[in-house]
Amino acid sequence: MRVSRISCLTKPVIILFIMTLCGMLSCKDSRTSVDDAPQPALEGIVLFCVGDVTVVTTSSQEKPLAIKDTVSEGDSVKTGRQSFVTIQFKDTGVIRIQENSLVTMISLFSQDRGELFIDHGQVLSKLKRLQKGREYRIKTPTAVASVRGTEYSTGYINGKSLVAVRKGLVEVDTVAAGEKTTDKPALVGEGKTAVITKTESKQGDEELNLEVRSISEVESLTVKKISIVPMMTEPEKKTRQELKELQEQIIKEEIKIDDELNPKIKKEKIISMIKKKENTLAEIREVFERIDEITLYNGRLIQGAIISRGEKYKVLTTKGALDVNENDIKKVKVMK
Repeated sequence: MRVSRISCLTKPVIILFIMTLCGMLSCKDSRTSVDDAPQPALEGIVLFCVGDVTVVTTSSQEKPLAIKDTVSEGDSVKTGRQSFVTIQFKDTGVIRIQENSLVTMISLFSQDRGELFIDHGQVLSKLKRLQKGREYRIKTPTAVASVRGTEYSTGYINGKSLVAVRKGLVEVDTVAAGEKTTDKPALVGEGKTAVITKTESKQGDEELNLEVRSISEVESLTVKKISIVPMMTEPEKKTRQELKELQEQIIKEEIKIDDELNPKIKKEKIISMIKKKENTLAEIREVFERIDEITLYNGRLIQGAIISRGEKYKVLTTKGALDVNENDIKKVKVMK
């Protein structure tokens, strides 16, 4: 009888313990499912905005962008000449859309995926290390660059895609008609740049070539412009005045970068134009901000830009670089 009485007292205690344990497990499962559930799309907060910058919303409405405006999933951002916009996505990352660009926000981390598409132009990205299962990638018509945390640039200009990595590691695939054309992506590490170009095969088919080289000084300094932007805590709570003051500080830092960057950009453009061999006077004027008109003693007239002087003048013309003997030159006129 004594054993039976103990058994009767113990049974409710065991049942209560099992019910409590089940409840705890149920709560844990509930919390886990909430944490693991795909997050809704983020909104981008405009931190800085300079020049001609507009957004085309999903309702096809186009309007100017200004500091503290928001950018939503599906929106397209356009920048004009000498214009840029810097956008932060909560505590996930910050991007800078460079001048003469058109970029669409395909997905702003809804379903744990951030994806931008560059129709043309360049985007600089600084991304915090993403949680497992989340991804961020930027696509161009010929490439897709995927990361989980890094500082890099992605561009699509004149049919060429470039991915330049200042910090971290980027996976780069070639893309044709919206689909990846490689089974294994190229891993582009710190200090490297992936270049994707189009070529035509003997059969007339279009082929994509991916080459990885060292990052150039111009590319590294350009990415530095996103590196100096701080990742703000709750940027949506900042006032416009606070953001304007921060923009002024950042621009002061950018001026220092540009002082080093601009001569290198000009040098790269000149080298590219010499290799190109055919340039318009408008293209030459844009780089040199002038046209030199050289009159020779034999009556010949040469228009272009003088690259160097000495016993021989090197002149960039519409037909490429040309050497002219100093003794043959009668007069030089500068046309602004």
